[in-house]
Amino acid sequence: MPRSRRRTYREGIDRIELQTVPEEDIVTQDHSGPQNYAEPQNYAGPQDNAGPQNHAGTGPNRPQPARRRLTRSTTDSMIGGVAGGIAEYFGIDSTWVRVAFVASIILPGPQVLAYLLLWLVIPKG
Repeated sequence: MPRSRRRTYREGIDRIELQTVPEEDIVTQDHSGPQNYAEPQNYAGPQDNAGPQNHAGTGPNRPQPARRRLTRSTTDSMIGGVAGGIAEYFGIDSTWVRVAFVASIILPGPQVLAYLLLWLVIPKG
């Protein structure tokens, strides 16, 4: 650290004042007596799980997320259901996928060949 920065840093630390809190403003809890906590009506008691549980939600009781699969659409199909399946997978309207495909036709490249390949590779849903 350059000398001028060190000096500025030290001067800043010297300016910090210690702030104290009056004793009457400190909140404490009395842990000397028994606590009366009501348990929920549907409480089933402690669960006996086989194996350690991570508190981050990765234990054995964590629900597994539904796995999305790319499939050709059977309900939203014009030619092969590829555009409808891609739209369902990404959660958008299939019209936008079709418009993007038609707009890409004016660009050089194998778009039609790619569509036919996807038609063969993507399983029917």
